[in-house]
Amino acid sequence: AQRRTFTEPVGDATRMVIKGRNLLNSTGLPLGHILLPFVVTPSNILKFAFMNGPTGLLFKEIRDDMAAGGTRRAMAQSRMAAGTGRLMLGMDMVANQQMTGQAPQDPGERELWERRGLQPYSIKIGDKWASYRRLEPVSTMMAIGADLQTIYQNVEMDDDPDDDAGELLGPVLGAALQVVQDKSFLTGISEFIKFSEDSQMYGASYFDQQTSALMVPALAGQTERVVDPTIREA
Repeated sequence: AQRRTFTEPVGDATRMVIKGRNLLNSTGLPLGHILLPFVVTPSNILKFAFMNGPTGLLFKEIRDDMAAGGTRRAMAQSRMAAGTGRLMLGMDMVANQQMTGQAPQDPGERELWERRGLQPYSIKIGDKWASYRRLEPVSTMMAIGADLQTIYQNVEMDDDPDDDAGELLGPVLGAALQVVQDKSFLTGISEFIKFSEDSQMYGASYFDQQTSALMVPALAGQTERVVDPTIREA
C-alpha cells in the first residue's frame, strides 16, 4: 500500500533534505516549507520514475533484483523496459508533432512557438494541447524523452561520434534536471532558483508569492476559528 501511494520510507538522501528543511524552519519562519512544502511523496515518485527506466541499474534495489535471478530479475527487467518505452514514446510523439517538451529558451523563438498554440510539456488531443505534467509517475520519463528529441532535432550533428556525444551530454543532463525542477511539487525551490539567478526580473513576483504563501494559511485558519469557535476551543 505504501509503494502504491508513494509514502514508503525514504532513503538517507531524502532524510538529509528533511533535516535541512527543519533547520530552515527553526529560524522562526516556515522557510523550509516554503521552499519544499512536500518531500517524502515527491522523492518516492521521482525514485520510482528513474528506478523503473533506463537508469534503473543506478539503484541498488534493481541491481539486487538482477543479481537474484529468476522472477525478481524478470520483474526488474520488465519495469526498466516499461520506463524506457515511455521515454521512447515521448521521443516518437515529439518527432511526429503530437507532444511538446520544454519551451524554447530564446524569447523570440518562444513567442513564435506560443503563437502556434504550443505549450510546454503537453500532448495534442484533436486540435487542443493538454498538459501531461501531473500524470505521475508516467510523465517523468515521457517528458525527458520529449526533451531529448527536441535537443536531437536542434543540435547539428558532426561526422565524429565523440564530438556528437560531447555536444549532447550537457543538454541531455540539463533537460533531465529541468524536468525534475518543473514538477509542481518543486515549485518553491524552482522559483527560488529563478529569483537567485535574476532578482531584478523575478524579485517582485517571488516575494508576492511567498507573502501569499505565508498569509493565506493564517487568514484561512483565523476565518475558520471565527466561523466555528468550537474548533478553536478543541
